[in-house]
Amino acid sequence: MKLAPPSPAKDDCFLAIEIGGTKLQVVAGTAGGRFVDRHRCTVIAAAGAEGIRAELSAALPALITKHQPRAIGVGYGGPVNWRTGRIVKSYHVAGWQGFPLGQWLAEFSKLPVFVENDANVAALGEALGGAGRGCSPVFYVTVGSGVGGGLVCDGRIFHGFTPGEAEIGHLWLDAAGQTPEDCCSGWSLDRRVREAVAAEPQSNLAQRVAAASGHEARHLGPALAAGDALAARILDEAAQKLALALSHATHLFHPEVIVIGGGVSLLGEPFRALVARHLRHFVMDAFQPGPRVALAALREDAVPAGAIAYAAQRLLSAHEPNPQHTMQTWLQTYIAAQHKALDSVSLDDVSRLTETVRAAWLRDAQIFAIGNGGSAANASHFATDLGKGSSDKLPQRFRVLSLTDNVAWLTALGNDYSYDDAFVRQLQNYARSGDVLLAASVSGNSPNLVKAFEWANEHGLETAAIVGAKRGRLAEIARQTIVIEDTHYGRVEDVQMHILHMLCYAFMEVPELARA
Repeated sequence: MKLAPPSPAKDDCFLAIEIGGTKLQVVAGTAGGRFVDRHRCTVIAAAGAEGIRAELSAALPALITKHQPRAIGVGYGGPVNWRTGRIVKSYHVAGWQGFPLGQWLAEFSKLPVFVENDANVAALGEALGGAGRGCSPVFYVTVGSGVGGGLVCDGRIFHGFTPGEAEIGHLWLDAAGQTPEDCCSGWSLDRRVREAVAAEPQSNLAQRVAAASGHEARHLGPALAAGDALAARILDEAAQKLALALSHATHLFHPEVIVIGGGVSLLGEPFRALVARHLRHFVMDAFQPGPRVALAALREDAVPAGAIAYAAQRLLSAHEPNPQHTMQTWLQTYIAAQHKALDSVSLDDVSRLTETVRAAWLRDAQIFAIGNGGSAANASHFATDLGKGSSDKLPQRFRVLSLTDNVAWLTALGNDYSYDDAFVRQLQNYARSGDVLLAASVSGNSPNLVKAFEWANEHGLETAAIVGAKRGRLAEIARQTIVIEDTHYGRVEDVQMHILHMLCYAFMEVPELARA
């Protein structure tokens, strides 16, 4: 038995979701790294996690229908449990803590979903197709609304013990507890600029802030280009603090390259050069000159590019011997396929079959249920629920019989005649014109079912078949057919029971059906 669908091909489509403190985007792209569609919006923090989920609920259906993706990869701005897809904590938007994001998206999209920290997938994107391409290890640091990190070794995200991430933004830089988030992130730079221009109102930077307040750090680049000493000093302070944090990553992981991404990295070469210079000062002599420092090549596409690559890797990992990767991927893939099979069922067809069963009840006709293997068990289950649970709610009881239950008779018929006669011979004893014959079959071609249906049609019975995607001979000769668009025996048999349970519980829970 295969544990996963075929390995992703270069042109297979995936969806990437980036959930940050200020930005939400959904990107459709191929496993080969080509983006084909994008939906982007600004996160409204006041709307909380519920607002982001509402935006995803509105955007995803059209993208899924249009591109038919194989899976979804998510880069989430905070700590996550990558094995379960559950959010550990949110530092920017309320309402995410403990939320089962992977499960919610899988149930909504009917696709396998793989959730990761956004810096981790950005690291993967840069390692595979950006500034870290061809290098290993690659350490990535994102400096934006927050500060995060990711480590990629040999093209794979390095995970510590769950929910461990490379949370470089929360490293203590001194005994007082100052962190890179406190002194390098966008919001901390906004604060530092406001404080500095208040003290030096004649600076070029102060003039720019006075002309356009809010998001003050955005003025650092233009002021720096104009030769403003204050802007240069603020940037140098931030670069020094970031380099100190990166020196710890260097001493622990010895990356071949450090890639700087995020909104602050858009300050470009001046910021990169400052970080590289300070890093050399903090790295011990034996490790000089230290890793190369590069600006992110993918810029703001690093997270979606990495999320697509991550989803493709996780699908592929089902073929690998790592049981943690394999089982998690297989379970998500199986559940997504089960949802898809259930969704393929026509509710109109189920409603028509319910009316057929009701009409048989009204005229006191006999209902026979048949099937083989797991479908035989479903036939027996159906007869039990309709004969007991449904009948208990009605003024007149159902006359229902599963022809799969009498082992002595089945074996006698199979031994003395043929197994092909196992059901038709019983019908010859019991059935009358106007009765109903219901079969469940994955293939739709079992000879004993086909033979029973041919006899039933010739003798005035109503015939109905619940079949898999192959349809088979039963779909051709049954008076009513419900098709489950899957060929997997386990999933089709599970959906059979969904349908049969709906038939039974309709009479328990819909009072109108009990009226003569």
